[in-house]
Amino acid sequence: MHDIHQAIDVLRDMTGQPDLALGAGDHFEIVFDGTPVGFVAVDRRHLELVTLLTSLGTLPDTPTLLQLMTANYLGTATDAARLAVDPARQRVVLCERLDLTVLDANGLRDRIAGFLAVAAVWNGATGRELAAGPVPPKPDLATGSHFLIRG
Repeated sequence: MHDIHQAIDVLRDMTGQPDLALGAGDHFEIVFDGTPVGFVAVDRRHLELVTLLTSLGTLPDTPTLLQLMTANYLGTATDAARLAVDPARQRVVLCERLDLTVLDANGLRDRIAGFLAVAAVWNGATGRELAAGPVPPKPDLATGSHFLIRG
C-alpha cells in the first residue's frame, strides 16, 4: 500500500462500506463486532487505530495508571498496541500506529484483527485484572548478556 487512500479503498472492500471516507479531523470510525475503532490519518502514510477501553471506566487512580504503563513495557500486555489517555474524554484508550507503506491488504487486515484481539482482552475481565496488577513481566533486556557486533 502506498498511502491512506489505498488503505481506505481496502477498508471499503473489507467492510462493505462504499462511502467510507476521511471526515472532519481526518478520521472515520468502523464498528467491528460491537467494538468501535477510530481510524485517524496521522499523515498520508500512517493510520492510527484508537478504541475506548470501556471496562476501565473513568480515568483511573495513580496506582492503576502505573499498572497500565507497566503493561505497555515491551508490549507486555498490549502486543503492538499501546495504552494511552484520551485527553478530551479523560478515558483510557488502546492505540496502534500503522505504517501503510509496509502493509498490503492482508497485512492491514491482520493488524486490525490483532488490534481487535488486544482490545477484547482489555475490554473484558482480563483487562480489569491486568489493570489491578501485577502485570506479568517480559524478560529484562537491559540485564541480559551483552555482545558487540563489529563490522
